[in-house]
This record gives sequence, structure tokens and C-alpha cells, in this order.
Amino acid sequence: MKTLKTILFLGTLCAAVAEANQEQNRFVGRVGVHNSSAYFSVQGELSTPCKFSIIYADLNIEFGKAAYSALLLAKSSKTELRRINYDFDANTELCTLTLIELNE
Repeated sequence: MKTLKTILFLGTLCAAVAEANQEQNRFVGRVGVHNSSAYFSVQGELSTPCKFSIIYADLNIEFGKAAYSALLLAKSSKTELRRINYDFDANTELCTLTLIELNE
């Protein structure tokens, strides 16, 4: 029984560390770059308490570069983001982009 409680506790802890979230139909707020990460905010409140209300994208990987390009396009053309998915790390309160989709 003690082993089962330990396993359940560890499973709960792991689930709390990284949580997937989604926002829909939002306009890009601010966009910037810090070291090797791009970051952005959206107009309105995020459904998750991301630190500084921003979401990060790693520019060291191809997805991050493509996402940053899409963010700049959306910002400059005032195109709405149809959907963004991001992971929330409860320990650091940092949010990391995992999907970006623009409206037509």
C-alpha cells in the first residue's frame, strides 16, 4: 500500500510540473528576443499564470525559429493567432510554446 501511495504521489508531482495549455483567437501583444529565446505576449489574459505573462520559444531549434517568424508575421499584419499551445512549468512558472497556428 505504501508503494502504491508513493507511485501515485510521484505521478501527481510529474503531472504538476509540466501542464499543456491552449489559447485561441488572440492577437500578439509584445514580441522580443532574450539570449537564445524569443518571447511574446497575447492581448488579454492567459488562462495560465505564466511568469511575466509571456510565452517563450527556443531559437536554437527549427520550431522556435519558425514560430518566431510566424509571430512577427502575425504582429506586423495584425493577424489573429487561431491557436497556440504551450507547456506550463509549475516550478518555474515559465511557459514554452509547442504549437502556433495563424488565422487566414
